[in-house]
Amino acid sequence: QVTALQPSCLRPISPPSLHRTRTNQRDAATKATNMAVQLGQSEKITLHYFMIKGAIGTATICLEQGGIEYEAKAYTMEDWAAFKPKTLTGQLPCLEYEDGTMIAESGAVSRVAAAKAGLLRDFAKSEMLLGMTVDLWKLVAGNVPTIITVGNWTAEKDKAWTDEHRPKVKTSVERYVKLLVGDSARFTNRGDTLGELDLWYRLSQLVNGAWPDLLTEVPGLKAFYERVAELQGPKKFYTDQTKFGALPAYFVPMP
Repeated sequence: QVTALQPSCLRPISPPSLHRTRTNQRDAATKATNMAVQLGQSEKITLHYFMIKGAIGTATICLEQGGIEYEAKAYTMEDWAAFKPKTLTGQLPCLEYEDGTMIAESGAVSRVAAAKAGLLRDFAKSEMLLGMTVDLWKLVAGNVPTIITVGNWTAEKDKAWTDEHRPKVKTSVERYVKLLVGDSARFTNRGDTLGELDLWYRLSQLVNGAWPDLLTEVPGLKAFYERVAELQGPKKFYTDQTKFGALPAYFVPMP
């Protein structure tokens, strides 16, 4: 009895795109691990912050984006009073290694998280974005309501934001548009560097806070914002699926 062989061209095979996706995922995981080891960031870490979505946001997004295992501790003001003497600077956020070593300052904590997640690639462009966003936030902080200040927000402050501060913020935000590449929805080929995730987080604080029309007034960033919102890290953050769980936003809409 002769068994007919099915021509190889008719045998079911996985789509090339599926092979590429799996290969890319393995490569990304390997690169992230290698980068973490090279930078001395292979230990498990714990993030410490208050019970709000604030300055720990970028670090949390990076760890979730990279699928990195970590612990998170959120503090009430009463809990913070007891923990404060154990910190380096008496401030949060901070990051703690398994041996008890701590790192302070949100920028440093974010870079450690990004290193662990393999997100420090396209380093020069990412750092440029980070610097621009630091300058942007100097125009925002103190001029929009937060969960702490909203109760005392006045009509005069509202007018100052609309007439004086928001135009300056808009000018600063518009600078990013000309730096977009490719599909105009990213600043690097990778598309999820530390600088890009940090920018997205800051934009989200404005969109969900004092400036809900940001993407209408600066439409050039809409594709970037929407693409990044669907990435694993940002999506877990804004749907409260991180290790911190459901927390209120620090920046809130105008009352």
